Amino acid sequence: MNFEKMIDAILARKIKKARKSKELTQEQFCERYDTRISIDKFRLSNLENGKRTKKKNPHFLTDSYIEFFAELLEVKSETFLFGEAKDRLELIKLMLLNIFMNGDSQGPNKGDAQIEQVPIFDVNMNSDKEFFRLAMFNLDSNLHKTEHDIASKNFIHIGTSGYERNLQDDRNRLIDVLMTRDTFFYNGKNAKLYTLLMSGESLFAEQSSIILKCLFGNFDFASDFLNRRDNWENFNFAGLEIGLRNPSVAQFYIDNYLNAQGVFSANAIGWKGIPFKLFITAFNEFIECYVEDFFSFFEEKIFSKSLKQLSNSYVNKVFSGDEFKDLLNTIYLKDQFTVERMVGHNFSRVIIQKFSLIRNNSERLKNKNMKFPSDENPEVFYNINYAERSEDKYTLNKYLYDYENMTVLFANSGQKHQEAGLYLPSYFKITPL
Repeated sequence: MNFEKMIDAILARKIKKARKSKELTQEQFCERYDTRISIDKFRLSNLENGKRTKKKNPHFLTDSYIEFFAELLEVKSETFLFGEAKDRLELIKLMLLNIFMNGDSQGPNKGDAQIEQVPIFDVNMNSDKEFFRLAMFNLDSNLHKTEHDIASKNFIHIGTSGYERNLQDDRNRLIDVLMTRDTFFYNGKNAKLYTLLMSGESLFAEQSSIILKCLFGNFDFASDFLNRRDNWENFNFAGLEIGLRNPSVAQFYIDNYLNAQGVFSANAIGWKGIPFKLFITAFNEFIECYVEDFFSFFEEKIFSKSLKQLSNSYVNKVFSGDEFKDLLNTIYLKDQFTVERMVGHNFSRVIIQKFSLIRNNSERLKNKNMKFPSDENPEVFYNINYAERSEDKYTLNKYLYDYENMTVLFANSGQKHQEAGLYLPSYFKITPL
């Protein structure tokens, strides 16, 4: 991650705010304080734009500059650098999101450009059409029917002959509604800061994988993500008990899970489409549960350090290191045994175990010399003649199927999926209590 670029931009805004608080132009500011901090307009302009120069400010701000601007803003030096508790929490969330995304550039479609994905809805984005498209997906058609319809109508008709509307007024109305849901994830400033934080590197594969597993403590997110992966990755032949992998798919979640490879982050956020709302809820719950753990770690490793110490190499070493991985693993262990989050983890476990069965079944039935991914038809890729038939047995696959359905029924308190059937009564005599 490019921590230097992000923190410089944050401090740049504060420096500009400090100058404007005195109602001074850059020239007037430099003249007034030249003897105190020896600053000229060129230097001040660079600072207000978050620019470092190797010779004059390689670490952006010296201690004396930090003390000076902190005094102008009437805050402590550490507050000037990292803000109050709310500001620090936003920094933590931005950095954890960067770790989670791990430079993922996977688009929703194969033909999409490979661009590093941003997990924040930029409400100030330039494209009206893209704004209304994403707003349409993120606004509930029942809770916000009018706004959803506005977004849908604008997305469909923008650019068509004779279509006239005040798009900015529509955008402002939709932004207000989106920000009532979450001011962090639907935010232009945070989107810009996150973009500055991106480095294009993939340094946190294992850490990303652990965070995703932690998010499964939210049942709704786990159900949505894993069911989408199941529908994309796997399929069933008629009469075949255990599913098979889709030959054309290159990446399978079970492989990611077993090898701790963080490559499904963009899919997890749903490319800021319909699943994005579920991700936001899951991520916020995760942070809320373990905010003290994260604050403690960041206080020791980040917030107690000087700008000189907080180089990109240092920051990336901290979050790619064993100490941070140990923290995430400890959190994941605790999370699985947190009462409010057990159902999500139990559901995830059974689905991933089902993926494992499918994986084994696929390897056993694929024809010799066939490799994933493949453009071959499943009938050519697999030899179904070797498939085992076990209608007379209560198999592991049937057990997992029952476990999955029972968990779904429990999680939804009988309000959804009421027609889900079970194999169990067909194989065992069950006596009512």
